[in-house]
Amino acid sequence: MSRTYDELTKQQEQQKQLAIAETGTVPAEWQAELDAMREAVAHNGRSSFFGQMMRFRKGAYLLGAEKKKVPEGTRFIGIMAEARHGYRKFVEEVADDGSIKKRPVHIVGKIVDKFVLPGENKLPDRDQSTWKIGLNNKLEDPWKKVAYLPLLSLDGKTVATFVTDTPTGLSRFWNLIDRYQWIGCKHPGKYPVIEPRPDSYHDRRWGQVLVPDLAIVGWIGRPDPAQLLGHNGADAEEPPPNEGDGFDDTWERE
Repeated sequence: MSRTYDELTKQQEQQKQLAIAETGTVPAEWQAELDAMREAVAHNGRSSFFGQMMRFRKGAYLLGAEKKKVPEGTRFIGIMAEARHGYRKFVEEVADDGSIKKRPVHIVGKIVDKFVLPGENKLPDRDQSTWKIGLNNKLEDPWKKVAYLPLLSLDGKTVATFVTDTPTGLSRFWNLIDRYQWIGCKHPGKYPVIEPRPDSYHDRRWGQVLVPDLAIVGWIGRPDPAQLLGHNGADAEEPPPNEGDGFDDTWERE
């Protein structure tokens, strides 16, 4: 007796699943589909972050909307497979109560997915007549480069995502990524233990400038990804960089 279309389709799916289990590879047509969806999410979806936002401000690491100071010496597991980078801008929207709120828009993707940062000329909003004047009295591109690094405390109780969008912060983020790819080959299958520290350098214009330092202080087995579930976006929404802190970080400093 001939098999129905549904039966044939089910058998084909089962064969693909078996091939994946045996070889550890995804069939080309499946991979192409996943790649297309991943690219679409990167350019149209919101950035996925875990737990509370962690920012570096005035020499301290502040956690969440309440800006709780992270104690010095606190260590985290860097969830490197979830590290993201890209562009972000904030758009103003009128809330139901009539107030003006800023909502983030992202073009962001994972480093491990080989996300390629689009050229500035390919971004929306290239009409400079619509740009606002920044605090340096110059036209300010609404899109800023941004990076996200999810972190899990060693006891598994705290989930946070370090976020930075300043030149000094982004430089330190990529320094961490570089150290990880160089040293990580000696620790296969492990993630770095990271201790967020304050650092500084002397600038002839601004004097002593405080910057973040994501120091690798050890290595540890990769945690169960389930530990991150339920912590996706614990902050209701990502606040604008300067929201309520009275601190101008638009210069080349943190």
